[in-house]
Amino acid sequence: MPERKPIFYDEERRRWRRTRLALEVAGGFLTLALLVFLVNVVRKPELPDLLRPDTRGGGLHAIRAKLKAKPARQGRKRKVAALGKVPENYDPLRAAF
Repeated sequence: MPERKPIFYDEERRRWRRTRLALEVAGGFLTLALLVFLVNVVRKPELPDLLRPDTRGGGLHAIRAKLKAKPARQGRKRKVAALGKVPENYDPLRAAF
């Protein structure tokens, strides 16, 4: 059998040039966006009044040391005792294709 060239063989490397150019442009845009973000963080812009923690009412509060125990619901003992028992009037659902 004769030896064939690969299907996507790019002898002149045209695809790689385009791919590399696209990656470099994307990297430049991402670097520029990151620099703008970092400059804005360093400048410490003033937050609007809505986002300041000291202007919101009820922002932080103390946590109770003891949690109140919830009373058991009525009828729970009956349900727990009936676990695993099949009721008298049990009729399973039967389905077929």
